[in-house]
Amino acid sequence: MINNDLLPSHCKSNLRWNGFYSVKHKLFYAATPKVACTTFKWWFADLLEKTDAVRAVGASRESAPELIIHDRLGRVAPGVTHLDLAAIGRVTHQPDNFSFCMVRNPFTRIFSAWQSKWLLREPLQIGPYTKCDFFNLPVTNASELALAFEAFLEHIFSAEFPHIADLHLVAQKELLGTDQIAYTMVGRMEAPESLCQRLNKHLGKAYKNPFSFVRRNE
Repeated sequence: MINNDLLPSHCKSNLRWNGFYSVKHKLFYAATPKVACTTFKWWFADLLEKTDAVRAVGASRESAPELIIHDRLGRVAPGVTHLDLAAIGRVTHQPDNFSFCMVRNPFTRIFSAWQSKWLLREPLQIGPYTKCDFFNLPVTNASELALAFEAFLEHIFSAEFPHIADLHLVAQKELLGTDQIAYTMVGRMEAPESLCQRLNKHLGKAYKNPFSFVRRNE
């Protein structure tokens, strides 16, 4: 079972809000921010036949239609998420369950986070950073973009590391607790076919390709 004392605090928070378990499908998914998590949450909602319910829920804190899945899925399917660590430990140690997460190249992940959250001024992320030097650098061409991204990285390293606040920037190993949690498979964004094959085998007739649910949030 999971040793609570050995899990990073970020992992506990991530699993509580970004861990999803379907009893019917014997499937556990731990989302990783900026690793196709929007895509996979919509896919999970479809698996649960909750897509229409997600769209029908009222207010959302998110700024774009494809992002509403992040704060609505838990509201329409509360028993599927907000799991405690003991429940996750039981689920991931049952041999007939399929437990998975996704990782990607750390550089492309952090660039994607900066681009979609800070460069494009996502309201939920930018609040603590609006007065930082990097935040107001001009970005009108490729050279300026490179300098702005570098300034962002330097700020995070000098001002926050190793106690990084935003989950979009926290190391994937720290978010997923792979040393403690017995995932059936850790999928890689750069090689999605392997995960798709395993999901197809586990889900059978219920399987749909997760990447057909892509919600591009560029």
